[in-house]
Amino acid sequence: MTTGPIIEQVKIGAVVSKALTDTATALAVIRDRLGRDMVSSQPEEREDIQMSVEENKATFRRYVEEVWIAENLDFVDEIFADKYLSHQPDGSVLERTPEDVKKFVREYRSAFSEIEDTIEDMIGEGDKVLNRWSLEATHTGEFRGIPVTGKRISVRGMGLFRFSEEGKVVESWDNFDQLGMMQQLGVISG
Repeated sequence: MTTGPIIEQVKIGAVVSKALTDTATALAVIRDRLGRDMVSSQPEEREDIQMSVEENKATFRRYVEEVWIAENLDFVDEIFADKYLSHQPDGSVLERTPEDVKKFVREYRSAFSEIEDTIEDMIGEGDKVLNRWSLEATHTGEFRGIPVTGKRISVRGMGLFRFSEEGKVVESWDNFDQLGMMQQLGVISG
């Protein structure tokens, strides 16, 4: 009778058992360090995090629909913190207020009409939501010193909001194709 294969199987079983034990121990350490909600093997344990992500996505969607499409500027006060950080495309960071958001929306809406704002993708994770958008509009009013051109423009961009636990925007990153917009308006040759 040969015992070689049986001994090898027992050795392999012991190695696998140790690896599984080590993995379980490592997961327990990670859970302790990062918090149980961050690393979970059970989907139901992450339900509260998923729900807040979905609520934040719904808030961002409502921001686009209420503020940019329906021009309901009162909604800005509901979703933005009294002061929030706005990361600019040039790398600078500005402290902003809901009034700054309203001012920008008014400025933009007075310079462009026939606005078609589309949410292309919306992705949320943790306390952040990313919106990839496209916009078409007609330049019918002066915009930052650019006289009316009557041209139809198409612009693409992304906005990232970070939400507080209370569901208010406390930080934003915005970036869009400003060069392409200026080329379409005829301000810069393309």
